[in-house]
Amino acid sequence: MHALVERSETMDPIMLSARAFRPYRSPARRFTDDELRRVTVPTQLVLAARTTLMRPGRALARARRLLPLRHGEIVPGIGHAIPLEAPELVTDRVLGFVDRTAGQV
Repeated sequence: MHALVERSETMDPIMLSARAFRPYRSPARRFTDDELRRVTVPTQLVLAARTTLMRPGRALARARRLLPLRHGEIVPGIGHAIPLEAPELVTDRVLGFVDRTAGQV
């Protein structure tokens, strides 16, 4: 397993908040297969290839089996903080998805 290494302009605010922020709730839990099967709206999933928090290939395969997935991809060279590392890519994917699925819900 490799270490997650990001640019300081990405990590500095995250590390500052990690030292100071104390959440008042338990960590997120994994959705069950039955919970995911109940999702009925068109879904898009954009995963980071360089994350160590999950196995992106397995996550995408599971989403394809259980969700009404319209678009799914693993972005190479990107860590877990996709919106911070690649904001243009995220904006492009979100706006494109909205355009393609408008009126389908």
